[in-house]
Amino acid sequence: MIRARCVNLARVLPPDFSAFGFTYDAAGADAALAARTVRACRQHGATDIAVGSAHRWGLLVALASQGLAVTAYDPSRAVLATAKRGLASAGLESQVTLFANDPRDVEIPGGIGAALITSSLWRLLLHDEGQRSALRSLRTALRGPALLLLDVDRVPRLPVKASKLLRRGPGRQTWRIRRVGGDVPAVFVSCEAPGVATVEVAMSAGQPEDAARTIVAAGFDVLSFTAAATAVTATVRQAGPRSARVWIVARKRGT
Repeated sequence: MIRARCVNLARVLPPDFSAFGFTYDAAGADAALAARTVRACRQHGATDIAVGSAHRWGLLVALASQGLAVTAYDPSRAVLATAKRGLASAGLESQVTLFANDPRDVEIPGGIGAALITSSLWRLLLHDEGQRSALRSLRTALRGPALLLLDVDRVPRLPVKASKLLRRGPGRQTWRIRRVGGDVPAVFVSCEAPGVATVEVAMSAGQPEDAARTIVAAGFDVLSFTAAATAVTATVRQAGPRSARVWIVARKRGT
C-alpha cells in the first residue's frame, strides 16, 4: 500500500520497498544478510534457496556469487525486470531463476531446500493471515533440509497517533514512522525529499517475537532466535532485548 501526497507525479520517489524499514544498519545490508544465509544453509546442508524479495537484486547477486542456487519471486513484473538487469550486469543472470508469484501463494516445481524471507517482505504482509499464508505455501514448497530463514527488524515503540524521526539519508531524504489506531496493528513509514512527493508505506507492526510465534504455529520449529549482528550459531535461543534486528532460523517440523 502506497500513499503519496503528490507535489508532481512525474517526480515521485521510486517505491524501493527494500529501503522501507525501521533500522538502517550494516547487519541488514545485502552482504551481511547473504553471509548469514549462506552460513545457515551450509550448516544444515541446503544448496538451493527461494527468496521472496526480488526487489533486492543485490542480495540475489550476493547469494548466487557464494554458490547457492537461487530462485526469487515477486508479484511485480517491473521489479523482476529490474532484478534481471541487475543480475545480468553482475554476470549472474543464468544462476538465478526469477518468476512472478504472490508471496502468499508460492509454488516452486520440484521444491526447494531453503527459503529466505526478508524484513521488507514480511512487513508488507500487514495481516496475520497474509503472513500465515506465506508460511504455509513455503512449507509445502520446502523439501530436503527444509530450512526457513527470516530477517526481521524491531519496530520502535511509540504511542498511537505519534510520529518519530527514523533517519536522514542521501538526497536530503527524511524517513519517519507514525502509528495509527485501528483493528490492524500497522505503522506507516514515509520518505520525504525536497521537490518530490512523499512516499508512505503501511507496514506490519509486529515484533520479532510475534514472527517467531507465527512461524511455530505454521508448522516450523525455531532453531535459533538471535541478534543478527552476532548470529553465528544455532545454539543461542534468544536475542538481546534491545537487538534492532533479529535473525530467525527454523526447520520444517517433521524433517
